[in-house]
Amino acid sequence: MQSCQRGFFRILLLLIIVLAGGAGVMAYEGNRRLGAAGPQDEETIVWIERGDTLGDVADKLVDEGIVGTGDATFFYYYGRAIGLAGELRSGEFVVPAGASIAEVTTILRTADPLLRFVTIPEGRTVAQAIALLSAAPKLAGQVTVKPAEGTLLPEPYAYERGEKRDLVMGRMIEAHDALMAELWPARASGLPFDTPEEAVILASIVEKETAVADERPRVAAVFVNRLRKRMRLQSDPTIIYGLTGGEPLGRGIRQSELDNTGNPY
Repeated sequence: MQSCQRGFFRILLLLIIVLAGGAGVMAYEGNRRLGAAGPQDEETIVWIERGDTLGDVADKLVDEGIVGTGDATFFYYYGRAIGLAGELRSGEFVVPAGASIAEVTTILRTADPLLRFVTIPEGRTVAQAIALLSAAPKLAGQVTVKPAEGTLLPEPYAYERGEKRDLVMGRMIEAHDALMAELWPARASGLPFDTPEEAVILASIVEKETAVADERPRVAAVFVNRLRKRMRLQSDPTIIYGLTGGEPLGRGIRQSELDNTGNPY
């Protein structure tokens, strides 16, 4: 009986040793695959769309060459084990060349999504701003909002892939309104205009009159004095705007265009 018991314990001990060894091998292999360099040889952008599942992400990583085909299942189950499915965020993420599965997972969990930019330079009309926004890559939808002239703030605007163009246009309008709400109450007294819109019109004329920033205060002073004296501004940009809607004329202004009483500007 004691001999049978000793034999049983030996078998049990051997089984424990084998299982422990197998677990150690599995742990070693898992750590190796986690830290192994990925197959891609250059920086790659992966786009995680809103609603993507962990399986969708695994497929995209394989399609982009970030994770090898044989490691897609390993990534999926590792992601499930660490709760990655509940932490997925939409956006584009930059993955460096040779990133391991562990590094890719960290990027998807903690890195900031890639931001793209569309810049509206000074002096652009609303139509020109819409054209720039329409040409910006990776945005979604058409521009359906056409704001009034002079209601967009010229500056760079960040956006994420898949964002709607109308939302970016809305931010341009909000940025203009916020700046005017700050500047208008702080304006000098006695200026010859009564509304923020009139101030923007005069500023746009000054901006088109000279491209040299240092000259603009002097040009503005000349126009303000003319307005106070109820004189004509005698500004070529106003005539050109009436002829082209803000596009460059590409030539000098003709006398007939100066004499044209049908140009409201």
